[in-house]
Amino acid sequence: MSISGGLRFDFPDGREPVHLRFVINAADAEILRQFSAAAQAMLAAFSRAGGLSTQLHVSFQQGEAAQFKTEEPTDDQRAAILHHLRPLLLTKEPGSFDRTCGAVRRCSDHEFLGTHLRGLRDIYSGANLRDTIVISKGDLALNSEAAFQHWLNGFEYHREADRAAAVAGKGDLLSLEVVRPIFIMMLNEKIKAIVLLGQIIDKMLDCSVNNRR
Repeated sequence: MSISGGLRFDFPDGREPVHLRFVINAADAEILRQFSAAAQAMLAAFSRAGGLSTQLHVSFQQGEAAQFKTEEPTDDQRAAILHHLRPLLLTKEPGSFDRTCGAVRRCSDHEFLGTHLRGLRDIYSGANLRDTIVISKGDLALNSEAAFQHWLNGFEYHREADRAAAVAGKGDLLSLEVVRPIFIMMLNEKIKAIVLLGQIIDKMLDCSVNNRR
């Protein structure tokens, strides 16, 4: 069964609100439901773990090697959240962030929705973070989606040696302990984008509930 309704976007800077109509077909509605369920489970795990607070400190002394100091969640905290993020992060999953953005975009041709979703994608991919700072290893920006996927598949979800070496090879100045806080910062950005997208989706799904009353 398709879902139809309206959305209103309000702005804290006093701009006029944006109103748009949407129609979601049955297949895309199922994608939205899967995303919503996975996002809620992830947020519960995030709350139980106490969040993903991380810091990376770099200090330099003339004539000496750089010194790195990191603060990050425990292995158990990180693993618990990554477990619940899996159906949202992996692009082949039916309710992944990327597929869900596509499903939401198909429900309306309103220009604002397309712009808003592109903004969420920029948060999710780390593009907003790279506007502030770029941390590189050779030609690879470590705070990029490509590097994040290397870390995820080299150290977390899988143990692909070539991907692991791409971000933290043996003997590298930037060891895994140094680069991992960068990827946790990116995880926090992804969680932020997931939460913001989830707010839109929950309003859309509420329309199907209200229409049955």
